[in-house]
Amino acid sequence: MDYSGENEMFRFSEGCCESLPKREISSHDAARLGSQLAVHFRRISAGCDSFSHMNLLYAVCSGISSAGKDVYVYENTDLPSFRFSYPLLSSDCGIFISGCGCVKLTIYDAERLPLSGEETARILSGKPSDAAEKCGRIISVSSFRDIYICNLTDTLGGCELPIPAAVSCGSRSVRTLWESFFTGSDDRLVFQVSADGQKVNAYSPELGFISGEKLQLAYAANSDEKSVVLPDSFHIDAELAGIQVKRVPGFGCTQEKPPRFLVDPLYMCIQLASDRRKMLDTIRELPELASVRREITVDFSGLLPFYRIIAGNGHRIILSRSGRNRLALAVQAHSAETALEICGEWCDRIRRESAGRSVVLYAVNFIYCA
Repeated sequence: MDYSGENEMFRFSEGCCESLPKREISSHDAARLGSQLAVHFRRISAGCDSFSHMNLLYAVCSGISSAGKDVYVYENTDLPSFRFSYPLLSSDCGIFISGCGCVKLTIYDAERLPLSGEETARILSGKPSDAAEKCGRIISVSSFRDIYICNLTDTLGGCELPIPAAVSCGSRSVRTLWESFFTGSDDRLVFQVSADGQKVNAYSPELGFISGEKLQLAYAANSDEKSVVLPDSFHIDAELAGIQVKRVPGFGCTQEKPPRFLVDPLYMCIQLASDRRKMLDTIRELPELASVRREITVDFSGLLPFYRIIAGNGHRIILSRSGRNRLALAVQAHSAETALEICGEWCDRIRRESAGRSVVLYAVNFIYCA
C-alpha cells in the first residue's frame, strides 16, 4: 500500500483515509469530504459498520447530495456485503466508514477495488464541489447481506453447509457472516480474518501457517481457467506453481477486471474449503512464497518513488512509502533465509544512508539498482 500524504483531516494512502491522531472528525469535515468525492463520481454508495458512525455517514451523504449527486445509504452493514452490492446499484464509488478510535474511510471504485494512492491524493487535495441548484437524493437501502449469502451459496452447488472450519475475526458482524458458511469450531482448519473481512490467512496442524497469498495461489492452481490474472506485485514464484499467469500492473489502470477470488476472500475460502483435502494437497505442492516486510524510518522519503519493483537474480524487492518518514521494504525470494538476508542488507544500507544524510548518493544508487 503506497503512502500519499495528509491534509488537515486525514492521512491517506491507497483507497484508505484515516483520521489523524487526536483529530476528531466533525460533521462539517465529513460533509466536505462528500462534496470532494462528488466532483469525481456520478453515483455513490456509502455505508458504515456500526451505529456509532451514523452521524459521519449522513454528513458525508449530505455533502454528496448538496453537490447534486445521488447517494445510497447502508446503515450498520458489514464491508464484504457492502463491497459486493454497491455495483449492483450502478454506483461507481463505494465509501465505507469503520474503525475504533481513529475513523477510517475506505474508498472503492466501480470494480470494487481500492482507489490508487495517486487518485486518493488528488481527490482529498482538491476543492469541494460547488452547491448545486438541485440537491441529489439520499436513498436508504436495506442490507444486501442476505443477497450476498444467497449468491455465495449458489456458487457452491451441492456442497453441504456449514463447512468444517474455525473462524477467528475481531469484527463480530464479519465473523457471523463467515459462520453462515463455516462451523466456527474445527481445529483442523482455522481462517484468520482481518481488515473488516478483506484479508485472510489460515492455519492447519498439517501445514502450519498459510498466508493469504498462498491461499490465492492455491485457488488459482485449482481453477479451470487456462490462465489466471494476477497483479504484478504478486509473489515472483507464482509461475512455479505450474499455472499460466498473466500479470497486470494495476487493475484500475488496465482493462482487466480483477478475478473475484482476489477481491472477495470469503468466496475464495468457501471454494477452497469445500474440498479441504484437495486444498491442503494443493498448498503442500506450491512453492514456498517466502516474503519478508520491514518498515524503516528515513530522512529522505520525499526523494523516493511512491512504488517501485526492483527485480534481482531469483528475488524481487518492492519499495513503497508507508508514512511521512517511513519506507516499506518487501523482499520476495525462493526461501525464507534468502529473503531475510536480502532484506537485512537493504535495511542496513538504507539506514546508513539515512543516518549520514547522503541523500544524493542514495538517490544515484537507487536509480542504478532500479
